[in-house]
Amino acid sequence: MRAPQAASRWSKFGRVLLPGIPLGLLQLGLVVNGFAIAGFRPVRLDWPQSIAVGALFYLIIAAIAGFFTTWRHGGKASDGARAGLYGGAVSLCIVVLFAVIVIVAILLSPAAPNRPPARTLVLPPVLGALLAGLILAFVIFLNALGALLAYPSGLLGGWLGQRTPALLTEREPAS
Repeated sequence: MRAPQAASRWSKFGRVLLPGIPLGLLQLGLVVNGFAIAGFRPVRLDWPQSIAVGALFYLIIAAIAGFFTTWRHGGKASDGARAGLYGGAVSLCIVVLFAVIVIVAILLSPAAPNRPPARTLVLPPVLGALLAGLILAFVIFLNALGALLAYPSGLLGGWLGQRTPALLTEREPAS
């Protein structure tokens, strides 16, 4: 097993951001796909499918983060669990920031035009912001559950990261 190395503050910060930023961007892609903004829908996923894919992202990316935390830097499986949880928390912060920007943009948007296009729901900005806020609160809740799901997944990845050096040394032929 590798000896734990003293890591600088920046490398620890990078280990937290590295899995969290791509995870957050993938989650934003699922949210935007779920809303189908302006009729553009690159992948045809409904909300239940988006939730399942998002949970899978949290599981896989947190396990990878936990694995590399313990495999590269030594340490316990709980270090991998923390890496998964921190990555999930960074992802959650990205989704919350997106929600705040959307709500502020709706509140600052001008009033609806005099003649709305056919089959369009026109709401005052405050009511639109409230409706978007409720939907985004549900999305944030699901991402918070995903961030909590990242903890056991990171623990599993950390456990595998601890076991990998021992498995590699067992398989090497004796000289």
